Amino acid sequence: LEDGLDCVIAGIPAVDFPRLARDNEPPALRRQLGGRPSWEHVREISHPVSPLAFAPRVPWEGRFIYAGRADRVVRPEQPRALWRHWEEPEIHWFDGGHVLGMRNPTVAAFVVRALTRTGLVSLER
Repeated sequence: LEDGLDCVIAGIPAVDFPRLARDNEPPALRRQLGGRPSWEHVREISHPVSPLAFAPRVPWEGRFIYAGRADRVVRPEQPRALWRHWEEPEIHWFDGGHVLGMRNPTVAAFVVRALTRTGLVSLER
């Protein structure tokens, strides 16, 4: 949303909030609600806050994504959708799920590499 940024790193990005809610809705609640809410209606009214609703302002070489292959909260199709929307920038898939993603050493290395590549961090002393 901001102009003038050199880098954006989307970590485990959710891009379809109604799908996220529906995928994580407990079956007992689904039965109790009897098909409510209308997920299409929820998708329609929440679309303006989806990262897929607007073009990125950060240059392509400054866009980075990381996500977990085994994530059951933000399932892999959501980061893939952002990756396609952002014109397929560098994406890092780590072996793991949602909660421990930031503790995965490959994620930390990816973030440092992204920040170094965009000139925001220098590893030289």
